[in-house]
Amino acid sequence: MSIQQSGNGNGGGSGGFQNTVDWGIVANTQVQFAVDLLARYSAGSVDPYTVQVGEIICKQFEISENGRANVSGALSALPCHGTLGNLLWLGFGKRHVVRSMPGTHEGFTCLALCGMLSEYFYEDLASELFHELVRSVAAPPHLTPSVLQWRTLIHACAGVFAKTDFGTLVEEFLDLNPFSWYLEDYEFCGTRASRDKCASPASIATALQGIGDISRGSLAAITIVGGADAGWLAAVAEWLFGLRITIQAADGDVLYKNYRDMEAQIIFIFEHPESAGNRAEYRRQQLQKDATRILHLRPNGQSIASRSGRVEWNSVLTSVFGGAFEFLRSNEAQTLGVTIGSAARLLRAVVSAEAGVPRTLIASWRTYVPTSYGRGFVQNVLERLPELAFLRQGMEDAAMVSFKEAKTSYESQLAKLSITCTSRGCTICGQQGNRVDNTERFCQVVVVETIIALGLTLAEIDVEPGLFPKRIGVEALCKRQVQKRRFPPGDFEFDSTGAPTDMRGSLRKELGPFALVYRDMPTGSDLNLLEASAELFTGFRVLDHQVRGSCPAVSSAGICVYLGVLQGLTDDVEHIGKVHVIPGNIEHNGNPFDRVVDDRRPDQDVAPAEASVFPLLKHYSKIVVKITETATDLEIRFELAGTEIDTPTVNVKPWRLTDAVGQAKGWIQCTGDDTCTFVQDVSAEPNAIIRVLEKDFCLIQGNVVARCAAMALARHPSSKWKCLARGDACLQCCLKAGLRGETAKYYHGQWNANSGEFRWMIV
Repeated sequence: MSIQQSGNGNGGGSGGFQNTVDWGIVANTQVQFAVDLLARYSAGSVDPYTVQVGEIICKQFEISENGRANVSGALSALPCHGTLGNLLWLGFGKRHVVRSMPGTHEGFTCLALCGMLSEYFYEDLASELFHELVRSVAAPPHLTPSVLQWRTLIHACAGVFAKTDFGTLVEEFLDLNPFSWYLEDYEFCGTRASRDKCASPASIATALQGIGDISRGSLAAITIVGGADAGWLAAVAEWLFGLRITIQAADGDVLYKNYRDMEAQIIFIFEHPESAGNRAEYRRQQLQKDATRILHLRPNGQSIASRSGRVEWNSVLTSVFGGAFEFLRSNEAQTLGVTIGSAARLLRAVVSAEAGVPRTLIASWRTYVPTSYGRGFVQNVLERLPELAFLRQGMEDAAMVSFKEAKTSYESQLAKLSITCTSRGCTICGQQGNRVDNTERFCQVVVVETIIALGLTLAEIDVEPGLFPKRIGVEALCKRQVQKRRFPPGDFEFDSTGAPTDMRGSLRKELGPFALVYRDMPTGSDLNLLEASAELFTGFRVLDHQVRGSCPAVSSAGICVYLGVLQGLTDDVEHIGKVHVIPGNIEHNGNPFDRVVDDRRPDQDVAPAEASVFPLLKHYSKIVVKITETATDLEIRFELAGTEIDTPTVNVKPWRLTDAVGQAKGWIQCTGDDTCTFVQDVSAEPNAIIRVLEKDFCLIQGNVVARCAAMALARHPSSKWKCLARGDACLQCCLKAGLRGETAKYYHGQWNANSGEFRWMIV
């Protein structure tokens, strides 16, 4: 990236930019802070001196009237939701540091720049960029905050503009770049089109300085030449500083301008990567414009180099997949509609545990909301992705056929599409040579699978109004589908304990390509719903393998994602596992945290004997929330107790309860009529153990506290009791499900429980 100074304003000299700071005066300046303000900074791990330096740097920028209105509107709309009796605050709490920074003109500007950086760049890169801004004004090393200190400030300000139109404006400008795509060679993957090229932090900081000088009137006009990052700079210049801008291609073709009769203050030129040597006339000085390879060598290098804006729901498929989706819409509309509708029917079969659905799939299935299957899935996809509205009839018709017909149709439609895609040079669904150019950027089969996987994810999330996904978040979902196709699962086997070693491999044999779409238990190529939702709105993976199976809430890159169980104890499968997505983070006692995890106390210390508790469950009605702060997380548990003195406390872990509720669903097949098979006449006291054909059952009755306590006991590793969610099923069908040998086999194999005879709680 490079810039050219085209002229001066207000008597500025003809030399470099007009940014100067007297660091001698800064070093001797006395600063006073209220203790309350220091406490807020301390809670957010923000260094007050770093904020002071940020405010000094931001004196070089003058926000326009419209820009100030944009920022003020964003701050006034910051979400803040209290939960669990206000023990947890999700979003931006009342004492969040971003609510204190706008107290001064410079603090307002510093918050705005930090928020805009975090909305586009990975936090590591954004902090380096701010560090370069300080270095550019000749700050002495001992007065220069470290990159780590800038990172904590950037992290604290992340998400401030997530609900505004800034992110979509960035993506609109990025999409104007005719040279954003380029070809890369990957071992084992062949040639792949990518748009991850990134300018160096120093060159972006220099360009920002130029924009600052224009905003203050120190310069009349400049030209900025670069790649995709020039699109972000253009969005900053227009949205925050209200400058007159022109965006051009390298050949001079005008792609965008926001003025009519006046001269441009900044001209942005998207440069072809291979023509850098021919563009010297635009440069004031030569700058390193491509730091992509250097960034890729760092830990998380791929994430650091990936940047994007946000894409609106009404154009998300066109914005992400471009020509690949246009081809499907124009030439394969019937195939697309029938495939999505067939997938909806297959999903309905899984939820209803229809004959022919592998028990292995039921064992791992956790999605039971009405919008995740059948016509509900079709309706939700059409509402969330309106670009598919013209396919409504085809999707609805395909969703009404039988399970076997839907499976056949799904496979035949993808096979047909694969032939077309392979003929166009695809190396993902076919084995032909690499593509000869970057016009075919996505496999059409993978695009269809990604749309279905995206619809399944959107079925279970509740998104803050005005918040849109990241383009790189949707691309990440697409890349996982590519990975599943490039490295298909092997043969399905059980290990010595009876646990499956390759669940998806078995399902692919039984279900065909549909096994590549559904969300399995977390594997190397799959994420759980919380992770998938966070990645969709941040563009990055947010959890490591150590906590992915125990985390009901996470905050990353200014986006907070949490499960419905944190809104209150429940065993409603449609509510407890629903994911809520809002800008902000997690706060407890005014302190921000990045994660909430299940209480880590060993299980053997918290589980009373089930048999002794069952008769007492009818007395359980008390809920106490326990939260423990650690250096890295908030640990949380529910303590459930009864009204009687002798009722033991049952500790419930939120994520584990959520998973237990989903695990208990789907095993019982009941038509609800006279065709239900009679097993045995059952008459016993509620919560008493009964014997049916040599197996133990316990019919759990009571309020939600009693039912959750029973499920928590059943999920204890040493427990031989497992839960079957009854729902509207008759008792005889519940007994039949527990007596089926395959129920115990796959329940056992899914969780590798201790060997021995299972006993069944019917909840």
